[in-house]
Amino acid sequence: AETPPLCFVAFIYFLKMVIVKEKGGWHYKEGAEERLHKRSSKEFAIMWFLLMYKLNGSAPTEIGNLRCESCQPIIIDKKRYWAIDCKRRKTQTEVHVRLERDIFTIIAVEHFLAFSKGFVYPIITDASVGDDKMQNQITNLAYNSNKLVREAFGEINDEIIKNNMENDLDEPLVETEKVVMYTARHSFASHYVNSPNATIGGLASLLARSPNTIATYVHQLTHNKDIADMTKNMPI
Repeated sequence: AETPPLCFVAFIYFLKMVIVKEKGGWHYKEGAEERLHKRSSKEFAIMWFLLMYKLNGSAPTEIGNLRCESCQPIIIDKKRYWAIDCKRRKTQTEVHVRLERDIFTIIAVEHFLAFSKGFVYPIITDASVGDDKMQNQITNLAYNSNKLVREAFGEINDEIIKNNMENDLDEPLVETEKVVMYTARHSFASHYVNSPNATIGGLASLLARSPNTIATYVHQLTHNKDIADMTKNMPI
């Protein structure tokens, strides 16, 4: 796993950007909700980066095509989760994600479902636009978001340097030149492999690999509790 874990520092950075914690709860920072809905904002870019990680290493095109009806609230062991079921675009293999309800899912899932119709994170709102054009727009947005994500990790490095100087620490910096949106996918896989619950079968199921690759002889996880348990010890 990375040192420091990219997903974890991005998660802390994201929360600082969009919310204010207070005794007994939290609220959005002024203007944060509006910025979350701007596809050119740093808030949206970091949220998208984290979604790629949280949604089992999904690609930008898969998040851009995620439909509202694919996200359903469920209960597992008396806890509230979001069941998110979709398909890998290239292989059409089913992806099953179970996210426990927390601050991130309230912001990144529930908030958008309250405003969205059709697609959860619509990149193009015109329903008449062809699929190829939509996918090109998603790809271009992901490419442009790379710069915003690097800028965010540059600011994270500034905080690490400041903290090191003030507290006589030697925490390593993030190698920002290597960070792109797809880094989140690799982070998910590497963190899962290093988690206590890791199995080859679990990785194949979570990544929804095509049947002609690593999942050829592995059963797919379909039970909600099994899916939720597989990622219980992930960093975020």
